[in-house]
Amino acid sequence: MNDIEQLRNWRNNIHDTYQGAYRKQWDRAITKKSMRAAVNAKCQECMNWQYAEVKQCNLIHCPLWQYRPNQEKESTREAEIREIAKTITGDAPEK
Repeated sequence: MNDIEQLRNWRNNIHDTYQGAYRKQWDRAITKKSMRAAVNAKCQECMNWQYAEVKQCNLIHCPLWQYRPNQEKESTREAEIREIAKTITGDAPEK
């Protein structure tokens, strides 16, 4: 399967809900028109195109977790996870 067929097949398998909103977002992402659309599309794909699941995502090991769409204000848990990540990556300020 060549690249064109692969992209066409992938796009055709995206759910056509919300008047094609998921496809439109994927289109913006794949054509490099929006980095935000790329993050949103990846999160939606990961959660099988279930909008509510993206908001409730609990995959804290994912590099996109801190950037996932539809977040409310940062929760205490998110701030704690970010601090843990800084500690284990050596990015935390020394005490």
